[in-house]
Amino acid sequence: MIGTYVTHARAVVISERQDDRKAELLVDLTDPVWEVFGSRGWQRGPRLLPRSLERLAATLDAIRAEVDRQLDVSASAP
Repeated sequence: MIGTYVTHARAVVISERQDDRKAELLVDLTDPVWEVFGSRGWQRGPRLLPRSLERLAATLDAIRAEVDRQLDVSASAP
């Protein structure tokens, strides 16, 4: 989970998105990880891990879909 988070958070930071959108995506990526590992989450981690992994996967799917839409638009532009 941490490796996936770090990799994708870095990709968001170095992307060419607007800063506001980067901040939104970073919050969406960070929330499920923080839920498990941050602020006493480690005590509840085993219970929260499956749900948090699902949330992280859903966020990554949304990011991929956004990138796919951007690529489709740029590919169809002359």
